[in-house]
Amino acid sequence: MAQGPVCSGCQRIITDRFLLRVTDNLWHEQCVRCAECGDELTDSCFLRDQKLYCRRDYAE
Repeated sequence: MAQGPVCSGCQRIITDRFLLRVTDNLWHEQCVRCAECGDELTDSCFLRDQKLYCRRDYAE
């Protein structure tokens, strides 16, 4: 059985044509979300304690 890379957000195999690499992990584009508010992180993200945050929540 062929395996692909596993998404760090949902833990499912990534079969999409494109994937994102953030903090040395692979993600589906739609799974890159703020750990605090859940907003999708499209342009930038911030890392604290191995969790991704939007600019607003990272600043708090």
